[in-house]
Amino acid sequence: IVSLPNSAILSEIKSPVGWITAWSTLVSVVYKICNARGLGHVARKMCLGSAPHSLIASSIGLLLVFRTNSAYQRFTEGRKTWEQLLNTCRDITRMT
Repeated sequence: IVSLPNSAILSEIKSPVGWITAWSTLVSVVYKICNARGLGHVARKMCLGSAPHSLIASSIGLLLVFRTNSAYQRFTEGRKTWEQLLNTCRDITRMT
């Protein structure tokens, strides 16, 4: 938590996340204003169907699966390397 302000990842994503948040807030406010002033037909045109959400959810799901698999492969490779190091150390200890 102490190093969070100096985080490289946070500094990279801060601007895009801020813009997306501002855009979403603006769209939401315009939608609410249209509904409040009796412009429901304009507000309904702003709505998306469920198809874009399902397509995005599928692609994000595949992305997460691939990232999880690559992370597990890196973990397994590190575990094997550590195990080999420990076995070598044990062998050297037995030789002395």
